Amino acid sequence: MTIVATTIVIFIFYPAVLGIALIPSIGLPLGGLITAIGIICWAGIFRRSGSWIHGEKTIISLLFKNLARLYTLMAWSWFPISWWASGNLGFNFENEPYVSEMWWQYTYACLWLPLVLGLIDRIVLLIRRIRA
Repeated sequence: MTIVATTIVIFIFYPAVLGIALIPSIGLPLGGLITAIGIICWAGIFRRSGSWIHGEKTIISLLFKNLARLYTLMAWSWFPISWWASGNLGFNFENEPYVSEMWWQYTYACLWLPLVLGLIDRIVLLIRRIRA
């Protein structure tokens, strides 16, 4: 959780740090590495915080477990996909507006998917408690 909080603080209060070249010879900015680590940690928090982890075996819990696995795969593949799509480690999409837009959509999905699924999980948990 600390890594995710640190990532958010850096994005909000110290965005200039993200452009610092971590390895100048290959053009790897610190921001790309921080983002990749933050997304992977976000996936770890999501996988361990759901009510489906220790709950009864239902179709909904099975669905959430599989979505958590899919999201973990998305998180771990964010850095390689970003590198492949941009063609460089700086993730600069020069003259590629369509690829850039698709990359942004993928990045947004990596950040928002756990929040949406977590909210749905909590609503399902609340409905179960009301019924019980």
